[in-house]
Amino acid sequence: SGRRIRIALTPDRAGHGVYVLSTDVSAEVQAREALSHAGKRSLAAQLTSGMAHDFGNLLTIILGLQGRLAARDLPEDAAGDVHATLAAARRGAALLDRLARISGPREVALQPVDLPALLHEVAALARPSLGDGIKLHLDCDLGSQPLLLDPGAVQDSALNLILNANAAIAGPGGRITLSARRSGEWIEIAVADTGHGFSDEALRRATEPFFTTKAGQGSGLGLSMVYDQTKLMDGTMRLDNTARGALVTLRLPRRPVARQMVLLVEDDDTIRADIRAMLTGLGHAVIEAASLSEARAMSDLPGLTLILSDMQLGDGLGLDLAGPLPMLLMTSLPPGDPVRARASGPVLTKPFTTARLAAALSQTKAPACPSPL
Repeated sequence: SGRRIRIALTPDRAGHGVYVLSTDVSAEVQAREALSHAGKRSLAAQLTSGMAHDFGNLLTIILGLQGRLAARDLPEDAAGDVHATLAAARRGAALLDRLARISGPREVALQPVDLPALLHEVAALARPSLGDGIKLHLDCDLGSQPLLLDPGAVQDSALNLILNANAAIAGPGGRITLSARRSGEWIEIAVADTGHGFSDEALRRATEPFFTTKAGQGSGLGLSMVYDQTKLMDGTMRLDNTARGALVTLRLPRRPVARQMVLLVEDDDTIRADIRAMLTGLGHAVIEAASLSEARAMSDLPGLTLILSDMQLGDGLGLDLAGPLPMLLMTSLPPGDPVRARASGPVLTKPFTTARLAAALSQTKAPACPSPL
């Protein structure tokens, strides 16, 4: 809830004091910071597009030659040099990939996820990489209901945070805690460590691309990628210091998967097939109709829980299917079009992603029943 205020003091010419003008510049500061981030991402994109081909070929040659050397019976010191070169080349390849991922277009891939199982898998993947004596504790206080999440983004983010926490713990021993719990309409995933905590500069700049406190050993892209992935999932990231070390908390919308039986109404066969694949990928059952008349004949089938219909069908308007069942409409008509304006509920604009469809389905509710006369 912090605000940025700019104050201007203008002396009164008669010597009676000063005029004070206070201006809330929070939006201006946020816009400037966003432009700074965008500029750095643009630089990353240019670097990636300009270097990717040649750099990738160079790394391929280095990895191939060093791999052949590693397979030979070399003296111990030479073998160590070869393995160090291999490790450096692999790190370069990983960095190139991360640059491409941070600068390239990304989409959220929501799907039903067993979050406790996913976090157990993350912990199992991370433990072999931890320092001497560092323990990773998992505290997951969630039910068994699947949630709509991007499993790849959640896994990448959690692994990044755990490895950052591992690097922050100086010396042998220490503890990292990966926790997850419900907080109202949110899911909170947190990583806490017993390291030295964030510096004041890190608390201000940790989400900036290329900012690092690892003295040349880090790319400065880890927390920036976590921040970007979290924002793409409509979440937030918070950095804090505790009495024992650092704490990073990700808050993601809680979207429980309520498996539905959907009547999909679309008169274009190709579009209907694409949307059917989205729905089944989200775990829903689908019944299809290619026209308004066909949909009307199916709208009272037992077990149906929702109608997803194009607004304009070959033989009428999807609006005419409104009834006791929840209905979600979709259209290519722009906002403000008279036909679209007749919709009383949510409308998806074509084309849409699986993530947007999943979010819209989770927010679609049954229309209110008319009061009896």
